[in-house]
Amino acid sequence: MSIRSLRLNLTVSFALLLAAAPSLRAQEACSIAAPQRDAEAVAQVRANLRSIKLPEDDIGTDIPAPLQQSLATLKSALAQTARDVIACKRATVSPSALENELAKLLGANPPQPPPNTSVRNGDKRYEEWLAFEYGRNLQISVRGFAQNLLSVTFTFHIPCGDDDILMVFENDRGLWSDRLLWQSPPYKDIAGSFGDFFLDAVLPGKTLDDWRLVVAHGKPWCTSRFSGFSIDVLAPKSNDPHPQVLWHTDRGYSRADFTPTLKASDNTFELRINEDAMSFDIDNAFERTVIYRYRVSGTNVTRLEPIATNGRSFVEEWLSMPWLEAKDQSLPTNTEALQHIHHLYETSYPKDSNTYTSWTAGPVRSCSTIGHFQVAFDAQLNKIVPGKPGGDQDPPVPYYFQIKQIPNGYELESASETPDSTCNGPDLMAKPTVKSH
Repeated sequence: MSIRSLRLNLTVSFALLLAAAPSLRAQEACSIAAPQRDAEAVAQVRANLRSIKLPEDDIGTDIPAPLQQSLATLKSALAQTARDVIACKRATVSPSALENELAKLLGANPPQPPPNTSVRNGDKRYEEWLAFEYGRNLQISVRGFAQNLLSVTFTFHIPCGDDDILMVFENDRGLWSDRLLWQSPPYKDIAGSFGDFFLDAVLPGKTLDDWRLVVAHGKPWCTSRFSGFSIDVLAPKSNDPHPQVLWHTDRGYSRADFTPTLKASDNTFELRINEDAMSFDIDNAFERTVIYRYRVSGTNVTRLEPIATNGRSFVEEWLSMPWLEAKDQSLPTNTEALQHIHHLYETSYPKDSNTYTSWTAGPVRSCSTIGHFQVAFDAQLNKIVPGKPGGDQDPPVPYYFQIKQIPNGYELESASETPDSTCNGPDLMAKPTVKSH
C-alpha cells in the first residue's frame, strides 16, 4: 500500500471517528445509534491496518508515521465505542453481558488456544491469534470491582506483541461515568506499546474518590527474550479521564514462559515476574523470580519484603534495585559500606565505554548462626579490544554477602572480599549430582 493510500484511508478513518464521537463528558448521553457508528469506524481502521502487508522476513521494530496515526485512531474509536455502549447501561449490568455485547458489536474475542499448547501455522481455528499484524486478534475484557467500579480492557496485536487500552467507569447514581483512560502515548517503535503482558489491580480507598489503580505492562520486542516493563500507580482525576501518575518505575524482565502475576489487597500490591540471573544455569534458562511488593500510602510508594524467593536471588535483586529501595533491605547500621558495594554494581555497565564489570553468582552457604547465610559473587573487569575476541579481563574479585533471614524475606548485613569462616556449610544452590549406572 502506498503512503498516499495510507493517508487517504487515514482521512476516511478520522471522518468516521469524528462522526461517531461526541465531546467527552463525565457521563455520555445514551444514543441507540452511536455504538453502531462507532463499530463501523473501528472496522474501517482495522481494515486499513490489515491491508498493510508486512514482509515475511521483516523483524524491524520501527512504525511508519501513517501507521502510528492509524493506531491512535483505532484506540480512540475503541474507547468511544465503550463509552457509547456503557452510556445506555444501568449500573446493574453484568460484566459478562457487557463483554459479550462489545465483542459481538466489534467482531472481537476470536478463539484463543489453551495455555501452554503449540499451534501450527495455518490452523484455521486460531487465524487471528496467529496473525501478528497491526490491529489483529482484538480482545475485550470487562470486569467489576469493589468501590462500584467497572473496567474495560481492549487488546490487539502489533508485530511481536500487543497493545492495550484500559478504561475504568464508576457507578454514578445508577449510571456509569467515565473515570479513567490508560493507554500508551503515540509510539515510533513497538516497545512504546502497553503490551507483551498487561495487568491491573484496584487498591480500594477509604472513600469512593480515593481508590488507586496499579498497572504493569511489558514492552514488546522482536529479537530478544529480555526486555523492559513498567509499573504505574494511578489516581483518578475529577472530570478528566487521564489519571494522575503517583508513581512510576521501569525495570527489566525475561519474556519467556513464566507468566507474570499481579495481586492487590488493601493498600499493598505485588507483581511477580522473572528476570535475568547472574548464574549460568541451563535448567532454569538464566532466570530468577523477582517479587515487586509495594505499600501505597497517599503519594508514597514503599517497597516491602519479600523481594525474591531465595537468598541468592535476594542479593541479585538487592544489587539491581535502586539504592533507595536497597537501603530499606539493609542493616541500618551498615548502610554506608553497603552503599559503596551497591554503587559498584550500578556502574558496572557505563555508557559509551569499552570497559564493563561482569558479575557471576557463586555458592550460597549456611552459617553457624541459625538463619544467617553467605552468598558469593565474583566481579570481573572486562575491556573490549577491537580485533581481539573476548577482549582483556582482570582477575575476578570475590564478594561475600552476609544475609539474615527475617519473617518476610532477608536483610543484607554486610559485604566484603573475605569469606566468613563461620559460613562453611554445603552450597545450598548446587545441583544434585546424578550417578551413572
